[in-house]
Amino acid sequence: MAEGAAGGNLLAWGWLLLPHRCRHPFTRPMTHYVRMVSEEVAMKFNTKQWTAPANALIATALGVFICYVSSRSLPMIRLLQYFPLTTLLVVEGPVWAALSAAVSLVALGFLLGVETGLVMGAQLVVIAFGVGLLLLRKKSLFHELVLPAVLFTALGIFLLFLDQRQGGNTLSFLQEIIQQATTEVLKTARESGDDGAKILQLEVMLRQMGVLLMDLIPSAIFLEGFIAAAFTSFVSRLLLSHTEEDVAPFRLGNYVITRRMSLSLLGMTAIGLVLASVSSRFQFLGSNLLAVAILLYGFHGLARIDARLRKVRVPVVLRILLYVASMILFFIGAVFILVGLIMSFFIVAVPLPQGGDHE
Repeated sequence: MAEGAAGGNLLAWGWLLLPHRCRHPFTRPMTHYVRMVSEEVAMKFNTKQWTAPANALIATALGVFICYVSSRSLPMIRLLQYFPLTTLLVVEGPVWAALSAAVSLVALGFLLGVETGLVMGAQLVVIAFGVGLLLLRKKSLFHELVLPAVLFTALGIFLLFLDQRQGGNTLSFLQEIIQQATTEVLKTARESGDDGAKILQLEVMLRQMGVLLMDLIPSAIFLEGFIAAAFTSFVSRLLLSHTEEDVAPFRLGNYVITRRMSLSLLGMTAIGLVLASVSSRFQFLGSNLLAVAILLYGFHGLARIDARLRKVRVPVVLRILLYVASMILFFIGAVFILVGLIMSFFIVAVPLPQGGDHE
């Protein structure tokens, strides 16, 4: 941002800095006074020296506040904790973002305890910096969402590994939750009068589902990282598109899986499934690769359908209801996945995000 434009932020007291000849309200148009205020203030203050620290302070305070509240009482706002740091990175650069991240780590460690603070701080840095750096480099929306999610998954697996090495009980806690849910379902089935054979079949199925859910923990972490990156990109782009930064608003239709990406994704998934069929050791790998592929193709199908519905001017409320239904109803979700898979073979190039509209 140019110093003259930035100086306009000081209009509240800049009037007092004007020469006396410029203060008469009827001699010249108001735009002339606004320009002169900006120029006078810019000459007297190097606004970049104080706007960057102020923005860093605001981003740090907001990010730490959301992290603290989400960990204590409102976990549903957890997805909003990343955008302040991402926005700061784009506006002020990686140096101020790194300083903000360092202060955030210290503050979270003080407020939530060293271990919890470090975990939340590391997650904050991975998503916020991942999305922000890719946004700065004008990468495609696919990379902007997927790469931070991959890093988030790697971090999550690493933290689980450390937890197990140190005698933690995170995995045991998850197994206990699944076991309690299984017990409740079987109890309800017995109370409803089902015969013993049906209950036995139900129990076997629930046990298998429990094992599968434990195997799919990396996919669940990837899903959280993917959704967090999407929320961060959406909110950050929404804010930045109304500034002088060359950033376009979030457009779901810009999420694209090209033919080459699709072949790579299908190839990795096929290798994982073949290895899983050869040895049970690789069942974990095959299941997670398949789950991630389904997620990415499903989101791609949603993006393609959304782009078509936007063209025919379907109201946003109806589109949202359709997307919610796709997460609840298996048939609609399967259609989205199939559309995403098929359409990927008709797309050769990735449309790069355009600059923002600052009119």
